[in-house]
Amino acid sequence: MGWRTVIVNEHSKLSYKNNHLIFKSSTKSEMIHLSEIDILLCETCDISITTMLLKRLSDENILTIFCDDKRLPSSQILPYYGRHDSSLQLSRQISWQEEVKATVWTEIIAQKIINQSNHLSNCNACLMICNHLTRQIGRDTQHGCILIRFLVMILRVMIAMILMRGLTTAIRYS
Repeated sequence: MGWRTVIVNEHSKLSYKNNHLIFKSSTKSEMIHLSEIDILLCETCDISITTMLLKRLSDENILTIFCDDKRLPSSQILPYYGRHDSSLQLSRQISWQEEVKATVWTEIIAQKIINQSNHLSNCNACLMICNHLTRQIGRDTQHGCILIRFLVMILRVMIAMILMRGLTTAIRYS
């Protein structure tokens, strides 16, 4: 199962060789094994892709997304059938011990809070709160639920402030 999101955003050629995606541009050439790729994002319109690569991406159940000239997603190639081992992976995760489930859940929640904190740190008014949240996560990740509720409260206050100011374009998605 892949873990990489490959983003191609320059004039290049993508081809297939020996179970690898071959990336060639005017300045560099790289090979990425298909088993490492989860998503291929073609961000520009000047990318050449071989049909053999498209077939192999489909065989490996790799989501391929194409963008338009404004770099907005316009289409995707998604195979009809899912991964052959998705039900096996799901049953393995269900059979995890409760301690493992709690540890994974705690790590996921902590990472989500860190991501929100990083996003909010762009706002000068929330810098102190973000630093406090980051310090709290470093001390004790078991209280992720409390921190999430606190973060939701902060976000509600920020949205109310934005609406009061009439700044409809203040929220940027990155």
